[in-house]
Amino acid sequence: MPLPSEIINDVYISLKPEIDAMDFRRSSVKLDLSNNKLILNFKAKDIPALRAILNSVLSWIRMTLEIYEKLLEPESKQKILKCSHS
Repeated sequence: MPLPSEIINDVYISLKPEIDAMDFRRSSVKLDLSNNKLILNFKAKDIPALRAILNSVLSWIRMTLEIYEKLLEPESKQKILKCSHS
């Protein structure tokens, strides 16, 4: 989903400590930032482990975007909402 580069960077900064601190036995995720895009590489030993890690990371991303929605002006907020629901 296309978002302004400062938001992508803030999402990366928000997620990096969480992902680095994760200690799952059956799954892992690697987070990178390249050309204003988040790159997520998931690995899991089985489908339930993959589902769990996907749910965790996607909920962290959604939470970060919801915080932006609360903090930004109404006009900017509409731009983020439009991008995130495309």
